[in-house]
Amino acid sequence: MAAALGRLGLTDAWRTLSDAVLRRPGLDQVVYFSLDLADTSEARAKIYVAHRDATAVDLTRALQSCPGFDAAGIERWAHHLMGGTGPFHERPPITCFALRRGSLELHTTTLHLPVRCYALDDFEVARKVCTFLSFRQRVEYMRAVTELAERPLESGPGLQTYVSVRPSPGREALTVYLAPQVYSAPRVRGVEATGFGLFSRLDETRPRHAERHAT
Repeated sequence: MAAALGRLGLTDAWRTLSDAVLRRPGLDQVVYFSLDLADTSEARAKIYVAHRDATAVDLTRALQSCPGFDAAGIERWAHHLMGGTGPFHERPPITCFALRRGSLELHTTTLHLPVRCYALDDFEVARKVCTFLSFRQRVEYMRAVTELAERPLESGPGLQTYVSVRPSPGREALTVYLAPQVYSAPRVRGVEATGFGLFSRLDETRPRHAERHAT
């Protein structure tokens, strides 16, 4: 990681960032690295760090120097979207830091919460997400979720994988990541669909056939 960012002229930025976010040896780990493939001043290098067995306090320490993040907000998001303040032993929360050449300042910082591992089903995830949205946003969000789903949201988790939060002065950007689930069947509970009243009873729980896989 240090070598890659050194080639991009981001050695000092990486040194400062790694001291802040890799506080727990063996538990805070870089898992992804991405680049904007453009030779412009706006091009970003993005580093994704997984925080294994982390608590809300651990996340606060990793994000304490990032604009928009504070202990109260992180605890609120963790408690509301992940069911508590940790430690989170299933799939870990991930922080994403975007850097730009010629600057020691972070361009953006995003906290990704793996909600699929901490909710009973997708209806529970949807109910929690809706509390953060305006009425218009709720309508658009539920339209996207229900058009992609091929089962009742109450039948299990997995359709909604992560909810990410990227705060900035005066606003909070929230993104929900949807998975097509084309390679395996979800953990189905075979319940009557009630919730938003948009589905009939689930009567098909077998895995999807090969011809329905993405190409």
